[in-house]
Order: sequence, then C-alpha cells, then structure tokens
Amino acid sequence: MEQKFKKYVILPIVIVFIFFIGSLFGTYSAQSEIEDGALYSDELREKNSALKKENKDILDLVKQRDAIKEDYEKTKDKNKSLEEKISKKEDVLGDLTFEVIYAKRKPITLSPGQYIIGDDVPVNRYRVESIGEGSNFTVNSIDGDLKVNTILGVDGVNSYTFFGEDGDVLETQADVKLKIIE
Repeated sequence: MEQKFKKYVILPIVIVFIFFIGSLFGTYSAQSEIEDGALYSDELREKNSALKKENKDILDLVKQRDAIKEDYEKTKDKNKSLEEKISKKEDVLGDLTFEVIYAKRKPITLSPGQYIIGDDVPVNRYRVESIGEGSNFTVNSIDGDLKVNTILGVDGVNSYTFFGEDGDVLETQADVKLKIIE
C-alpha cells in the first residue's frame, strides 16, 4: 500500500509541485522579458525620435539646397543676359570708336585765313597738303616764334608734317587739307 500511496499520491503531488515551480519561473522569466522589452522599446522610441529629428533636419537641408540651386539658375540666367547686353554694347562702342577715329582722321579742309590750334583746329600732329595750285603756309607758336614756313603746291613741296600745339596760329594763303597723323 505504501507503494501504491507513493505512486498515486506522492507522484501526482510531485508533478503538480514541479508544474507550480515551473510556472513561477516561467512567469518571472516572462515578466523579466516584458520589462526588458519595455526598456528596449523605450530605447527604440528615443532612437526613433532622434532619427525623425535628423530626417527633418536633412529634409530642411535638401529644401535649402533646392532653393539655392534655383537662385543659382536664376542668377546664371541673369548673368548670361547681362553678358549678352554687355557684348552688344561693346560692339556698339567698337563701332562708335571706329567712327570717331575715322572722323578724327578725316582730313580738315581750311580755306585761306588764320586759325588757332586748340580753338579752330584740334591739337594734334598733322600733314598739310595743298588743294589746287598751292601757296605759302606758316605756323607761329603762342609766343609768336615761327615754327613752320613753307610753300605748298606746284612751286613748293607736296606736303609738310608738323605738330600743332595749343595756341599755335596757322596761316594759309590758299585752300589746304590737314590730315591727322597718329
């Protein structure tokens, strides 16, 4: 009987006791895992929050980059437009400069008389030529000193080169042509 008692009573008690102990350990272990999971979940929430903030910062930087790129393209287009305008203006300036040089080099025709360099004729270096038969041609300095005294034309030289300074007085007896020499 004792053996039957052990077999039918003690064995089920031991088995129940083992299940009881096992369930205690299981509950404790599960509780520990839940608590660890909760801690792990809090860490994940913090990391997730940090990543969201970092993502927002990156998106803001991308928007700034796009705005800067757009401004750059607008500025580049304006710059191209301005360069085209400058190029056109430089062409016009070049044409005008050529016209001024051409006009400056265009001969000056003087009829008989006296002319003051700086007032009637620009200060420059000139080559004087006669128009027609020719005549006497003189240039006196502002002080009255004789600088040029020549006969132009048939009875003299074909041309004469001189530098006309401010205040010099030209005198011609016939029509002459002054050509600027640079």
